[in-house]
Amino acid sequence: MVAVSYDPSMTMRQARDKYFAENGFGEDGGYSDTWVDFKRGPVPFPFPNLP
Repeated sequence: MVAVSYDPSMTMRQARDKYFAENGFGEDGGYSDTWVDFKRGPVPFPFPNLP
């Protein structure tokens, strides 16, 4: 992860969007992903990304 500095005048949404962008999480941070992987060593364990 990258250390990100935030302008105090930013809204929470702006700061969150900057965090996602700086850390490579995609535009919405993965919230819209249907499946996510939990990795145990080299083996991924996919499971549904429930709301």
